[in-house]
Amino acid sequence: MRTRPGSFLAYRREFFVVPLAALALLGSTSPTMTVTAFLPTSLMGSSTRSMILPRWHNGAASVSATARFASRRAAHSTLALKGVEGGPAAGGRRGGWGPAMMSATASAAATADAAVFDTTAAGVASPRDTIVDAVREALADAFGEEFRDSKPLVTSATKPEFGDYQCNAAMALAKPLKCKPRDVASSLAEKLGPRLAAICEAPEIAGPGFINLRLRDGFVAAKVKSMVGDGERLGVPRVTNPQRVVVDFSSPNIAKEMHVGHLRSTIIGDTICRVLEFRGHDIVRLNHVGDWGTQFGMLISHLKEVAPEAIEDGAEDKASFNVGDLVTFYKEAKARFDEDDGFKETARAEVVKLQAGDAESKRAWGVLCEASRRGFQDIYSLLGVELEERGESFYNAMLPDVVSDLESEGLLEESDGAKVVYLEGFESRDGTSQPLLVKKSDGGFMYSTTDLAAIRHRVTTERADRVLYVVDVGQGSHFAQVFQVARRAGFAPEGVQLQHVPFGLVQGEDGKKFKTRAGETVKLSDLLMEAVRIAGESIRKRREEEGGEGYQATG
Repeated sequence: MRTRPGSFLAYRREFFVVPLAALALLGSTSPTMTVTAFLPTSLMGSSTRSMILPRWHNGAASVSATARFASRRAAHSTLALKGVEGGPAAGGRRGGWGPAMMSATASAAATADAAVFDTTAAGVASPRDTIVDAVREALADAFGEEFRDSKPLVTSATKPEFGDYQCNAAMALAKPLKCKPRDVASSLAEKLGPRLAAICEAPEIAGPGFINLRLRDGFVAAKVKSMVGDGERLGVPRVTNPQRVVVDFSSPNIAKEMHVGHLRSTIIGDTICRVLEFRGHDIVRLNHVGDWGTQFGMLISHLKEVAPEAIEDGAEDKASFNVGDLVTFYKEAKARFDEDDGFKETARAEVVKLQAGDAESKRAWGVLCEASRRGFQDIYSLLGVELEERGESFYNAMLPDVVSDLESEGLLEESDGAKVVYLEGFESRDGTSQPLLVKKSDGGFMYSTTDLAAIRHRVTTERADRVLYVVDVGQGSHFAQVFQVARRAGFAPEGVQLQHVPFGLVQGEDGKKFKTRAGETVKLSDLLMEAVRIAGESIRKRREEEGGEGYQATG
């Protein structure tokens, strides 16, 4: 499924890193928050999480203390991004912007760690790199060469009043030096100040021994001027060795409407794609939709009974069967499956027919998939997100070969009639090696089998150098296991990077993860429309208070 880029909010003379006001309803007090606020801590620095791109008037940043802090962060974060390259290998299921906005997004990602955006040097040191080097020198000068390799513990400041960076090394060194943390900080700051005089104001000691560092206005102004003078790229060069990167994200389930739980994967994945594309990498955006599985037995059985006309060969009613209807439809089918044993048996038989390629069953499956796609497309168009669908069903024909190849590699073993691969480093409760199930005793395949087929296809056919999976943190163990088996089977050579990009679970009001199978979730379309309303009111009020012009919203 391919979408066309397009923004759903455009503000006159006002740009945000990501024009997604919907995120304001997911934990932010401000509708102008950026997508980076929802990236995991391991992926984005804390300061970047609150960054917004400031407004510019006649080439100067206008501003409140917060906006000034944001502009400073944008300036030196862009310098850090100059080193963004392909990240290291790691060990599951699942607004159209101009160049200036893409540049802003690149700036926002600058403090990301090596998990996705490797900030290795590319000829230009970021302010943080300079500070880290200076801290190491100061440690050796103040306390002896044996402390040169101590962790510098330089982090981005979390609040404007703390400056731009914070060095916490004194806290860790107090015990080995047998001194009070504040005394260690004082000695370190004395040696650090002269080394950073060109870019930072005098170090400030706060609390028990934190060293706050504030970039000089002149340094920031010079960097901002350099960025502005660089036109569309804002001082961020392209990578010298671009990679082909497959990014697997969003991944909603067919026959279900997208809900708020899909928003994080969609926006985080899209942001990663935009950042890596801006750096010059070749990106393949894949939507691994849940379009196959036993649940289709009950859905097809119910469809045949309540809307048989929708699956007649060449039926005209297919277009009228929309995703909104599917939400109620799914609940009805699920209720019948849970309460009616006769219907349950019919549904199970329907699964077998679908997997065997029965023409009528496949037509019914196609009706359900197409109705869902139309609903998904509405959301993606609203968000300006581009995706190519590559659902679970795409890999069905490849599954037998996956099992066969695992067996030929000597990895496959039988356990109670099922086919499994025993994992290295994963133990069951009884202390034995934990198995990864790839084929059930009844001949059915597992999500893990599909994921193995997907990895091999992405490596051999898509020619990926790197595959990123933007999926919630709860699937971390699944991916670690699948990646291990893919490596051992030779589906993914060591030169190809497989990486899970986790994010926190989206919970309901009861504090538990959304149970999408129950059909009781907040609709994403409702959330976005409410967000647009709130954002519009906020922007209108601000502009009126400033005496400026209003905003324009586009569909």
